[in-house]
Formats: sequence, structure tokens, C-alpha cells
Amino acid sequence: IFNAGEETFRAKKSMCLEKYNMMLNEQRTVERLSSPVLEFLYNEELMTQTQKRKMEIRLSVWRLLVISSLGFVDSLDYPPVKKLQIQKYAFCKNVIACREIMQMEDMEDEATIP
Repeated sequence: IFNAGEETFRAKKSMCLEKYNMMLNEQRTVERLSSPVLEFLYNEELMTQTQKRKMEIRLSVWRLLVISSLGFVDSLDYPPVKKLQIQKYAFCKNVIACREIMQMEDMEDEATIP
């Protein structure tokens, strides 16, 4: 029997692992790309306070993910392969959780627009 939920989870998971591997190659990508964009949006006053707050939360979440999944696990006394498995798993779970939270926030925003 085909389980659609499991299939969706697998697809999300592999997408997360791809993103994770890209971030492993360039750990500072998020900071490098996001900072100038954020500064521009702030300076030009193109974002509402809510949007600014959301952007800050998203960026801090991404930074935390990179730091925690790369730095913390590196400090554990595990073989390298095991460390990588843990990092990927943690990263995946966090990304999925963050996505779900953001989607809920977006729905709430739409509901409050008159």
C-alpha cells in the first residue's frame, strides 16, 4: 500500500539533506546572502514591522541551525560518519519544524487581513 504521508516526508527529507549539503559546502551562505538584502529592505522601509520581525526570526533560525548542527555535533566524541548522520537528522527535523511554523504564521496573517 502506498503511503502518501511517508512519501511526502521522504521527499521533504531528501530536499532538506540537499540543502544541508549545500550549506556544508558554504557555511556562511546564509549570512552572506541575507545581510545585504535585509539591510536594503530595512533602509528602504519596504517591509512592515511584522515582515521585518519574521525575516529576523527566519535568519536567526537558519543561523542557529548552521551553528548547532555543525558546531555542537563536531564537539561530540563520535566517529565522523556518525556525526554527519546526527547533523543531517537534526537539521532535517529543524527545517521541517520551521517550515510548518512559518506556514501557520502565514495563514494567521492572511486571516487577519480585512
